[in-house]
Amino acid sequence: MSPWIKFGYIALGVLLSLSIVFSHGINTVHANTELYADPIKMREIFGPSDAGSFLWAAMQIDSVSALLPEGHWIIYNWPPGMLVLEALILRFVQNDLYFGVVLGVFTAFAWGIFLGYIAGLVHNLLGRLLAILLLVFAVSVGPIHDWILDYGLFYADGFGTLFLLVGITFLILSQRENYVHSRKLSCGILAGISFALSAYFRAVSINILYALLATGLACVVVFVTLKISRNGRRHLTQIKHAIGTAAVLFIATIAMFICVNPWMTYVESEIRGTREWSVVGDRFISGMWVERDKQVDFLRDGGIGWACQIDPEKCAELTELQLRKPTLDITNKQLSEAIMVALKNPGEYSLDRGKFIGSAWISTELPFSALNLVGLIGFFVILIKRFARSWPLLLSITAIYSTLLIPLLIGHLEVRYLLPFNLLPLLLPIAIAHVGRQEFQFRVSKASIDNL
Repeated sequence: MSPWIKFGYIALGVLLSLSIVFSHGINTVHANTELYADPIKMREIFGPSDAGSFLWAAMQIDSVSALLPEGHWIIYNWPPGMLVLEALILRFVQNDLYFGVVLGVFTAFAWGIFLGYIAGLVHNLLGRLLAILLLVFAVSVGPIHDWILDYGLFYADGFGTLFLLVGITFLILSQRENYVHSRKLSCGILAGISFALSAYFRAVSINILYALLATGLACVVVFVTLKISRNGRRHLTQIKHAIGTAAVLFIATIAMFICVNPWMTYVESEIRGTREWSVVGDRFISGMWVERDKQVDFLRDGGIGWACQIDPEKCAELTELQLRKPTLDITNKQLSEAIMVALKNPGEYSLDRGKFIGSAWISTELPFSALNLVGLIGFFVILIKRFARSWPLLLSITAIYSTLLIPLLIGHLEVRYLLPFNLLPLLLPIAIAHVGRQEFQFRVSKASIDNL
């Protein structure tokens, strides 16, 4: 494909994104505030939300070049990606009134470039037309339009999801047959860096590190099993994919660990004495054992306290234990008891979780939500249908998304928590092109041989 065509896709993506973010110029309202506004006023509007906490910490870093001890609770709860980005904008923008404008430009360019890039990876004419339609559709309706480029502009989930999808894109590209080994390994490095950036913006993404390592080890097991089998020669393709993917995944794991290790070290030495990425997981676990009716609206509407709803007696017992021994860490006990409640009451648990996950999924327009679900299923169907070639990729993405699914099964739900699932269908054209191009190359090669 001509570089100019690829540039055209990227330019179209950026222009579409900018048109959403700045639909009424620099005075466009997002999250109840104009983009061209004083950060102090923005902070007052955001209140104690995630966006307000990030901005408060960023303003503190900008004013005294450090986060004072009274602000440590923020990095105790969340990774530092968003507050560092906002602090850098405040530091380098001479007029603070342009803070929101610059953040909007960054977000629009980042998403526009990504969407244009993935559209440009499709090469045949029909694929190009579909890619353009998908690009326009993705920016015009759904989570990107309604959340990432609107209300969620000041939240970390947009960038966290973006880097997650970039990492998966590099994993997909690493499976292409026409890539030399050095290029495949480069894809692994870039995937690891992308996943690390995702973790810096979105706490649960840190679990991708373990998913990559586990999937790499699984590929090694498959490689060894097929290699020593009697019919090993019949499985040369699977053997090749297994060892090649294992190398890419181990490279991605190492790259991600190198990127996240400095923050783990800092947190261990300066903040809480452990290398735990954040306390979000502990909060989700303790949130299973609170009385839903006594929580604030967004927690109650998100389905917090499901274990308490199903087993009030056990809930009262754990609450009494925590009150009697407030210094005792009962996180592991709360988790094990919640698992037992779910296993003993699978019907009630499934109905409770299903109700809130379904409500969050269809928070956008119903036709788009249905189409999005079809796209999500279609993405995995494409990989399953080409299992012989795509099983390492299918295993990798399934493992990654399993780590992202766990918080949805135990914690309260918000629309933004589903963004990785809502937006994975954006990579459907790449999955189709990836498999189709391999088959096309095989047919051409076979035809060439027959003509010799």
